Amino acid sequence: MANKNLYNKILLLQKESTSIANVYEKLWELVDTETVDLLLFENQEIAKINRNLWGESNLINTGLMMNVLENTPCNLPLQYRLKDIKQPTLIITGVFDRNTGVNISKIIHRELTNSTLELFNNSAHFPDLEETEKFINVVLEFLKS
Repeated sequence: MANKNLYNKILLLQKESTSIANVYEKLWELVDTETVDLLLFENQEIAKINRNLWGESNLINTGLMMNVLENTPCNLPLQYRLKDIKQPTLIITGVFDRNTGVNISKIIHRELTNSTLELFNNSAHFPDLEETEKFINVVLEFLKS
């Protein structure tokens, strides 16, 4: 998905002996908007609309959530606690999601004993935007059940 120049820079970055946080920060400095959109969206027209909406909203990512996650580790990571969650859970995944993806969703589904996995065949990371009607119907059906 990334051009060869960017790919080579990422490979070099992985070889640096530095913290994960530093690698993460440097990685985001390297990657351009088009590459990010290729990662997050199957439909690039919807990616453009979404990017415009983000711009209009004036919301910015302060990094606060990442900071909290990095600096407040759990005693037992979520992946080992999934089997203890008994609430009905809907897992929604776009089959082209290159961020978390179908494999991770299948693991979560297997561990959550009361879960439903719904795959969206024309979406990447944002099925709510790329397959809006199906998304609405799936969520409404889940909430009714």
